[in-house]
Amino acid sequence: MYWLTIATSFAILSLLIIADDPCRYQTDKGVIDISSLARTDDKAKYPDKLPASGGGYKYSYNPCKPFTELPSCQGVAACQVSTDGKYSFSIGKQETAKWNPGGIGGSPTVTYTDGPKT
Repeated sequence: MYWLTIATSFAILSLLIIADDPCRYQTDKGVIDISSLARTDDKAKYPDKLPASGGGYKYSYNPCKPFTELPSCQGVAACQVSTDGKYSFSIGKQETAKWNPGGIGGSPTVTYTDGPKT
């Protein structure tokens, strides 16, 4: 029964945390502010990062402010680009930022979406 109380309390606490700002997230432990990481010149702060697993794509991300990466990512938070640069796909828009408190012992994260892509 004790685990049910903890799970219920956590669920209620999670519902009370409202974070609709893609740059700032406030919890009872303080504020996370990632606005200083953002570029404001329509470019990604973290461009063309290759995942450890490979896969034929590289990824770009800019916190807080939208950026453009040709050929097809315009006004995005995150972009997936083929390694040959011929194709790009938006995988997240700034206005869809959703913060997750991270659960018990976890760290907060922010997720962006663009349609079915996350």
